[in-house]
Amino acid sequence: MFHKLSIILPTYNEKENVVKMVSSLRAIFVSAEIIVVDDNSLDGTLDLAAKMAEEDSLLRIIKRSSKRSLVASLQEGINMASGEIVVWMDCDFSMPPDIVSQLTDAVGKGFDISVGSRYVKGGGDFRGFGVRTIASVVINRMAKYLLNTNINDLTSGFIAARKNVLEQVPLRGIYGEYCIDFLVRAQRFGYKIKEIPYSCVPRRGGKTKTASNPVVFLYNGFNYLAKIISLMKEFNKNENK
Repeated sequence: MFHKLSIILPTYNEKENVVKMVSSLRAIFVSAEIIVVDDNSLDGTLDLAAKMAEEDSLLRIIKRSSKRSLVASLQEGINMASGEIVVWMDCDFSMPPDIVSQLTDAVGKGFDISVGSRYVKGGGDFRGFGVRTIASVVINRMAKYLLNTNINDLTSGFIAARKNVLEQVPLRGIYGEYCIDFLVRAQRFGYKIKEIPYSCVPRRGGKTKTASNPVVFLYNGFNYLAKIISLMKEFNKNENK
């Protein structure tokens, strides 16, 4: 069945948020296909989503049993999506559901990709002034300069895109660094990208998986830096052919 819009929600231990998020999106997008891709949660997230799907024929559930991976989860959701426009976002309400319509409107009005952006006028990161917030600003400024792009929020993870764009520019990466890779490559392919300001707020429930401990934080930070370097090498190699 064809749908105009598919919304992907990657989840891992989001039992406190998944029902409210799906309900919030459904209230706005009555006919959208919503795809919950659960990364083998241990807290019952999948059970709650599956129960909702019994009464919502447009709610799809994907249960992943292989190694946890944000990028693999998103790509599985993209592969299943039947919408002309595909959106993905976090399930913890740090990315407001009411911004999704602005993202899809931009894609429907001549842009190929729209990005929920914290770093353009009108946007902001209100998760607290901590190491995580500072690191995000530093990585984005570094990536913008080194990769010669005008995109301000390269690590957004709050994206709407035409399905055919995602077929030409598949996601690559391990965690959040995939977003840098996707946006910069898409721009180099000539796709038109628009940033939509939004306020990133603290999650409503549960615990963050991005920086759950210092080791995870450093590991993710290394992946961001490694991705920037690998893209620089890739672009230089292509330009020297």
